[in-house]
Amino acid sequence: MAVTVGNAEGTRTPDGKSTDGFYGHSDPGNGVWNLGTFSYQHGAASPQEADAKQLKRLKKQAQVIQEKAAARGMKLTLEETLNAIDLANQAPKAVLDTDGYIEWLAEAHRMGKQGADAILWARVQSFFDPQTQRWNAPGLGNTPERITRDQQRRMLAITRALEAQDYQIAADARLRPQPVSFRLPKWNFASRVVDQIATLFNFLGG
Repeated sequence: MAVTVGNAEGTRTPDGKSTDGFYGHSDPGNGVWNLGTFSYQHGAASPQEADAKQLKRLKKQAQVIQEKAAARGMKLTLEETLNAIDLANQAPKAVLDTDGYIEWLAEAHRMGKQGADAILWARVQSFFDPQTQRWNAPGLGNTPERITRDQQRRMLAITRALEAQDYQIAADARLRPQPVSFRLPKWNFASRVVDQIATLFNFLGG
């Protein structure tokens, strides 16, 4: 999980090595100084401390994702789950709000969208505020074109990181649905990444 999100953030290479951005960089959206794998910007003395703090936040957010999906009878694929976690790291409100990623993903499925098409559509729509009827992504210019390009880039980074770790991810993300869980699934290609997530969360008291 850390490698996939880190590659989307530009702080990790697809094979998990740290980039210069891991040690600190200015956020392109708000100019705040970021540290660590997850581009943490809420105060940390080192990249390692930043990672520990953000993992705790992501653990709580992953629980919300699980609850939202379960409430709608959804069984998320590995790629749907990792994209949810990545989006929560990038823009928490896009996942945690009432009209967030899970709700838009459910709508995408009702529309007949599947795999990567459904994920991309849900990620983009998550930045649309239904109350104001406006896009809410100032760091991306509040335009659907820039939001879409950014979300496509992050999705591709996630897939490349998984592939670099020898996971056979289908190009269209047609994975067998599984309950949202951080336990080891039955399919072999996902076992190592979910094992990594489980190990991290267990370390943090999960």
